[in-house]
Amino acid sequence: MPDSVNDKRRYHRHELSGEIRLLDASGQQSAAGVMLNVSDGGALVDVPVEQAPGLGSTVTLEFSVPSATGQGRNFSAAAKVLRRQASGWQGRTSLGLQFLDVISLGL
Repeated sequence: MPDSVNDKRRYHRHELSGEIRLLDASGQQSAAGVMLNVSDGGALVDVPVEQAPGLGSTVTLEFSVPSATGQGRNFSAAAKVLRRQASGWQGRTSLGLQFLDVISLGL
């Protein structure tokens, strides 16, 4: 029996810090923030409260991950907002995003 929520995760989470952009359904940037962690199935990001989309919203997450060559690999993934909670920084919120299609990060 799993001892924690992390034991139930289907995909391994990677701690990753970097800039992210959230795009709305029209392709316009709706938020800019910071990646906290990412997996092939989703991500945890931090954005200003006033820019945060609502629960259940579908957004496109744009981000980059490091590669063995030192060049960043760019990703763009449609995701659903599953969780929204206050972050450790005033005026910011953390969003739990689930990718609509699993991606291969190669991490």
